[in-house]
Amino acid sequence: MSLLLGWHGTVVQSGSMEPHISAGDVVLAAAFGPDQKVPVGGVVEFTSSAEAEPSGVETTRLHRIVAESPDGTFVTAGDANAQADSTPLARGQITGQARLLVPSIGLPGLWLGLGNLPALALWSVLTLLAVVAALFGARPAEQAEQTDDGGTPPPAHRTESPGTKSQQAKANRNTSLRLRTGSALGVVAALAALVLAGAAVFSSAAFTASTANATNSFGAAADWNPPTVSLASPGATVKGTAALTADAADAESGLRSVTIEYQRAGASTWTVLCTPAAQPYTCSWNTTSVTDGSYSLRAVATDNAGLTATSALVETSVTNTFAVALADPGDILRGTVSLSTSLFNPPGPMSAVRVEYSVAGANKWNTLCVDLVAPYSCSWATGFFANGEYDLRAVAVSGVSSTYSETVTDVLVDNAAPTASMVDPGTPLSGTRTFAATASDAHSGIAQVQIQYARTGTSTWLPLCSADVDPYSCRFDTSALTSATASYSFRAVATDAAGNSTVSAAVTRTVDNTVSSVSVDDPGAYLTGAVSLNAAANSTAGVGSVRIQTAPAGTTTWTTRCTRAAAPFSCAWNTSTVPNGLYDFRAILTDGAGKETISGAVTGRRVDNTPPARNGRPGGQRFGRRREAGRRGHPELHLQPAGQPGNGHSGLGRRPAPGDGAAARRQRARPWPGQQR
Repeated sequence: MSLLLGWHGTVVQSGSMEPHISAGDVVLAAAFGPDQKVPVGGVVEFTSSAEAEPSGVETTRLHRIVAESPDGTFVTAGDANAQADSTPLARGQITGQARLLVPSIGLPGLWLGLGNLPALALWSVLTLLAVVAALFGARPAEQAEQTDDGGTPPPAHRTESPGTKSQQAKANRNTSLRLRTGSALGVVAALAALVLAGAAVFSSAAFTASTANATNSFGAAADWNPPTVSLASPGATVKGTAALTADAADAESGLRSVTIEYQRAGASTWTVLCTPAAQPYTCSWNTTSVTDGSYSLRAVATDNAGLTATSALVETSVTNTFAVALADPGDILRGTVSLSTSLFNPPGPMSAVRVEYSVAGANKWNTLCVDLVAPYSCSWATGFFANGEYDLRAVAVSGVSSTYSETVTDVLVDNAAPTASMVDPGTPLSGTRTFAATASDAHSGIAQVQIQYARTGTSTWLPLCSADVDPYSCRFDTSALTSATASYSFRAVATDAAGNSTVSAAVTRTVDNTVSSVSVDDPGAYLTGAVSLNAAANSTAGVGSVRIQTAPAGTTTWTTRCTRAAAPFSCAWNTSTVPNGLYDFRAILTDGAGKETISGAVTGRRVDNTPPARNGRPGGQRFGRRREAGRRGHPELHLQPAGQPGNGHSGLGRRPAPGDGAAARRQRARPWPGQQR
């Protein structure tokens, strides 16, 4: 079932969520999607980093999310733990949400993983005995053969001897034994595989709500969602009796209880103030029973399924006696800051009210503001102080008695700007590129680095991307800037946690997303005389010109044969002006922005302008051939090269034959077939 639902299981190693679950139980968790809401109050599976573990090893944990922090992280805790986990949980660490609990099934794997061999051996022996007893302990009696008295007699045509029946029964028993033995071995192998699988997947945490029964079957709980709860603020200060009101609800199993608790600032334990029984969940807090000072308040709701939820903390101060309070100006300050002091239950007019400061931890106090009158506020020009941490307090003087406020500690003053520089992204820029910057701050730290761009010649800077963790980089599609070619400037703006910012020097680079293509046509394998050279070209920036070039094959000595500014990109080339041989061809496109694109080369085309041969031989020579005597009445003739001495005929000669007379001379004078006299 878990595979069909896409769930995965882990064996729990510890009891940090007891009494709901014990070590050795198996928790099935569903995968946690990126768009899934984080279940505050629910149980999740997450990866605890090595830095957060005492062992220094990354661990899988199952704990409940009890609260969400303002910075987007979450607070986790085990139900059996008195305190919450010390390391906040980031959303990216969550790997699953607990859905189902199978009790005790992972104990053998846990024993094997922890090296508890005695317990594992005892379990193995008991399991093996149970398997053997189940498969071999009860053997059915052999069925007696029916006779004429009580059953159907055997067929008349079939007779079996006693020896044959005994052999058949023995064969049946052997077959049954083999089947039982195979089943036993299969069960043992399956159990061993289960133990090994359980030993490999552990989580060092626990679960919350369990479902189990004595017959080893299990089902999903009716309520997997915790209740909702919130606590109204009684005010920044309280005295006497203060009314505290909580709001809680659970739409599934209903609410079991709601408690309201308080904790003194700096303390580690919570004290239950009241447990209202029904709506409205309100109780009265007698603040005179506690000492004056700062307190945190919260409400905790538990539903009938055992799931709990905790409200966000509410801060207040108890001021039943004369008290002085200095408002917290913030953790990090820059520039001029307002400091506000409040007096509670003053015994009479104050002779002086002032604000003092000290270097953090030094306890050497100096006056910051003096002679304050209601509303007892002043401005602190932090720019005149060295960057660093300070402690602040307010003092009210009545006669010879001075009353001090609680100290606001470790207030960081940071008026120094961070440093930033732009990393050269390269040139030209096209497609999706990485833009990066470096930044540092010695005091409050870098809060964000934003990379900006502006088209050259303009003063309007626009955000390209931003990053708040190092490395300060991002990927950006430059085609969003321009589809052609243009010059842009890029810079980085770094801001620290105090709000100080600095702008890096700009880096100007060419952005070129022009798409151009050019090709040259194959003029043919053998070229002679005048041939046509043709090219094709196009560009998103427009075609400025196309040059068609040739070079002796294998060289880089390119010669432009023609240049065309518009289609058709073609021209005639007189090959007789170059030596015979092999040549390569290419075309070069210059687009509207002046960028050149070179085509692929057509290589190894032969130019041959050698004069044609006569009778198949160069130079026009004629070589004689013998003809049989008497063919068409001609005597045997020999042809000699033109111009060589013969018989006075231009190139025509014969060998004298005996008896050569007038008839032979007349025969020589006759023309060849088709030849005119």
